[in-house]
Amino acid sequence: MMPMKTRLIIIAALLFSLTAAAQTAQMYNMYGDNNEIKRVVSWNGITVPDDTTFGVKLIIQNATLGGLSYSDRLAMDPELGTDFQDLVRRCAVGANKRFKRSSDPHPLLFVPLSEDKDYLVTLIVRSVTDYGYTIADVLIDTPTGNQAQITGLRGPGGRYGTFVNLMGDGIESLGSELAKLICKARHQKKI
Repeated sequence: MMPMKTRLIIIAALLFSLTAAAQTAQMYNMYGDNNEIKRVVSWNGITVPDDTTFGVKLIIQNATLGGLSYSDRLAMDPELGTDFQDLVRRCAVGANKRFKRSSDPHPLLFVPLSEDKDYLVTLIVRSVTDYGYTIADVLIDTPTGNQAQITGLRGPGGRYGTFVNLMGDGIESLGSELAKLICKARHQKKI
């Protein structure tokens, strides 16, 4: 017969593992049944000429942020409202780092929306976990009216910091992933 202390430890470990498994299952349900990392819906034959500048626009008002609506998260974390432009800047930073690492002789550039741009990139954030893991849809609009669409683009967040900092890590990763897709499409001569 097991001592009472051993039984309590086993029960506590079992409850902890069941709780952790339930939280993991809940996190995956948040993203739906689509396990595909990213899916390009349509490039519509868009081409990106050399030295193109992309203006970045970020929409997070309809997203689930750490399990809360935007307004609930804003009430809980007012830093989100004041650091919004920093999130846009971090997306541009992530993309520009990726562009600089590419072997393209004519690098592209992401800039905040307030600056001059050739194309408009709209990131529509769908959800952000407590650790900043971000899922977004992307629209790329050209001056001629063509539009490219990407759904389910994902960016890992961070480990330490405030929610807004971790979300910034995720959005910076989104910018990098988007730049990787654009570079890949450029080498195939269409976006």
